Amino acid sequence: MQIAEKYKRLLPNFVLLKNEKNEGLVSSCNKALKEINTQYFLRLDADDYLSEDALVSIEKELRIIKGEDIVVFHRWDIFDSSNEINVVRVSQDIFSWIATGVMFKTQSVKNVQGYSDEYWEEYDLYIKLLEAGCKFKISSYCIYYYRRGHGSLTKCFDVNKKGFDCLVNKWGLDIIQKYGNFRYFFQYYLNKGSG
Repeated sequence: MQIAEKYKRLLPNFVLLKNEKNEGLVSSCNKALKEINTQYFLRLDADDYLSEDALVSIEKELRIIKGEDIVVFHRWDIFDSSNEINVVRVSQDIFSWIATGVMFKTQSVKNVQGYSDEYWEEYDLYIKLLEAGCKFKISSYCIYYYRRGHGSLTKCFDVNKKGFDCLVNKWGLDIIQKYGNFRYFFQYYLNKGSG
């Protein structure tokens, strides 16, 4: 909290939102979404981090964007047990967009009412946006470091299966398969996938 307070004093456009109690990821994301007034935003989870040149790469991407609502960046997977780092190249398959740095057009996310309270809130958001006619592109830049192998629930097959079942119940298998191969997702977590 001290670091956040420091940046709040140093940066005039820095907004710090505090929850009195743990409200969960979805509630916190939607609370932040109400405060965002930039054209695009990028979510960074607390245990991950961006590359040193991420802002330069994002700026370059913003210069060439053609109205896309979603820009997906490649990532590095970091395995805590071995300190191994693998480059993961994402594809058009939304299930390869696992915890990548994804930049969203703010108004597009607001138009679909933000994040839904699903276990796989990010996949649900991708589907909501794509079903609403939003366009995406895959950036050529790699900007996001994603930590794997720590206490994350994403490594638990049973929890992943339950989350996937929720997506199927909400959207139906045909809609899900229109945007990706969910087998990629399960293979990725069972095999320490490298994309």
